[in-house]
Amino acid sequence: MTLSNSFFGLTLAFLSCASMGCAVDSMDPEMTDDDAAFATDDEDVAEAESELGVECKIQPFGDSLTAGIGGIDGYRGQLVLFPPAVGAPIRMAGLSGDYSSYNLWAAGQHLHSGYPGFRVDQLTPWIQTNYVGANAILVHAGTNDLLQGQGHLNAAYDLDIMVRWLIAFNPTARILVAKIIPLAGVYAPLNAEANAYNVYVDGIVATLKSQGYVKVDVVDMNTGFPTATLAADGIHPDANGYAWMAGKWRQKLNALGCF
Repeated sequence: MTLSNSFFGLTLAFLSCASMGCAVDSMDPEMTDDDAAFATDDEDVAEAESELGVECKIQPFGDSLTAGIGGIDGYRGQLVLFPPAVGAPIRMAGLSGDYSSYNLWAAGQHLHSGYPGFRVDQLTPWIQTNYVGANAILVHAGTNDLLQGQGHLNAAYDLDIMVRWLIAFNPTARILVAKIIPLAGVYAPLNAEANAYNVYVDGIVATLKSQGYVKVDVVDMNTGFPTATLAADGIHPDANGYAWMAGKWRQKLNALGCF
């Protein structure tokens, strides 16, 4: 299923403008000419890194499931322990080291861009601040939108905007967008909203691909997720659940590569 043209109208205009280096005044946060130039400067760097076989810089981007609440280091630790086969050593990147264990700090793999409690619209303004020149960005976001009563349509609209901003600031990066994991316990009734949101995730990525953004892909974190691994809060996985998530990220990176 793809979203309607009217649904994407505003963000299509934004990305077209940003790609030409013009200022964008109609959206919040604002992107200036300098911002757009800053984003596109990354292209030659990424190509050179790929050719030299240097580190694959992976930026986990999202909410508390990215930070890893509920399990030591979340899925991030599992990716470090069992790295994807991308032809280069991986390096976790971001601006936060919160919720990272001593082991990840000691290994220099503690960084991420996971912000507990943030909705999609609250993550978007942090894209420029969290620019790290990543080769691959792992996005799991939208759960808090549903928990905070935003509904799947608002969450999906904001996700479309957010992914387009990620593309604008990281034009050469591989961007993997997750279908969000299911909920349990008192939040189980929200799974209908989660499922509807995940249909729109497919639509957003399909539309982007049709527009030429071929390095954006979906990772299905919902189908087959072991809900028995969710903590008593019904939101956060335990170590086994995060290991399952890491396996999904790893499988997609193995298939597509990092660069």
